Amino acid sequence: MREGLSILLPTYNCLCDALVTELHRQCEPQGIPYEIVVADDSSPDRKYVEQNKTIERLSNVRYLLQTTNIGRSAIRNLLAREARYPWLIFIDGDLTLQNPHFISRYLQAADSRSKESFRGYEGSCRGYEGTGVRGYENSLVERLRVGELCSGMGEEGNLAPPHPRTPAPSKPLPVIVGGIAIGGDPQRWHTNLRYRYEKRCEAAHQAGQRSAKGYQEFRTTNFMVPRQVILRYPFDEDFHHYGYEDVLFGKTLREAGISILHIDNPILLDDFEDNPTFVSKNEEALRTLFQFSEQLEGYSTLLAYHDRLKSLHLLPIVKFFYKIAGKAIKNNLQHNNPRIFLFNIYKLLYYSSLQNR
Repeated sequence: MREGLSILLPTYNCLCDALVTELHRQCEPQGIPYEIVVADDSSPDRKYVEQNKTIERLSNVRYLLQTTNIGRSAIRNLLAREARYPWLIFIDGDLTLQNPHFISRYLQAADSRSKESFRGYEGSCRGYEGTGVRGYENSLVERLRVGELCSGMGEEGNLAPPHPRTPAPSKPLPVIVGGIAIGGDPQRWHTNLRYRYEKRCEAAHQAGQRSAKGYQEFRTTNFMVPRQVILRYPFDEDFHHYGYEDVLFGKTLREAGISILHIDNPILLDDFEDNPTFVSKNEEALRTLFQFSEQLEGYSTLLAYHDRLKSLHLLPIVKFFYKIAGKAIKNNLQHNNPRIFLFNIYKLLYYSSLQNR
């Protein structure tokens, strides 16, 4: 890891100064080159942009301002191209960092998995004394630590040792996902739909739960990745609207043979949009899911439920129910006593209604 770490934050209408300050504080004692790069995707509310400019006073921090909105996928690809170092940590800019070991845990996880990737290669070096392989082995360990070896990287990533019979390391470096924790004052947020939803799903945020469906549970909220992986397999920029670009990226990693390691190294979600905004964002995400349903087949529980209803010839009943009850359910979700059961029902109803629009 000694060749450096780039921490990348996409922002849109949010303050990130406290988050960047804490990331900076944690990076300083690590003894590695690092940078923190924030890219604002043309936030329409300029007060956020102006306040975030205070981060430029910190060393090793860059603040990039887009003049036009390019979308969630494109802004992350831009950050990866701008990054100077081989390992990247992506964090959504509207989150809070109360985990004092956040950076050190990521560095430990990356270092540990780099050594695992090398083990298969180390055994294959026996019998090659005097061939120069051992000297290559030592340099390779360092190169592994900075993410310069990844399965399927093509000629730039091909670090085959000088001896023609020596195999490459057996395991590619993984993408590492730290997850989220749910904060916020219960007295303040008890009527908030997203707060209720996230608290209901809190157990699913643990690494053990996420690992059960490692690729389907990939989220862009908080993850570490070798820069070469993002450059070779960028986020799909056809996703212009909110939702599911991270799910498709998880599928891409699986097809590329790149593993995902889920660990408990959370960032904190402790501020929640109001109920009408959260409902609207979910409707937008469902329209995205509908648009890319073929690519996301097998990676969405809601799609699986929808397909089951379709196979049972029940979709006409579901669509009819949406027509007569959809507005009433949405009204419940937008007000002060939203029910999570109704939220899940509404998502299925809304998605099913899209087919004939």
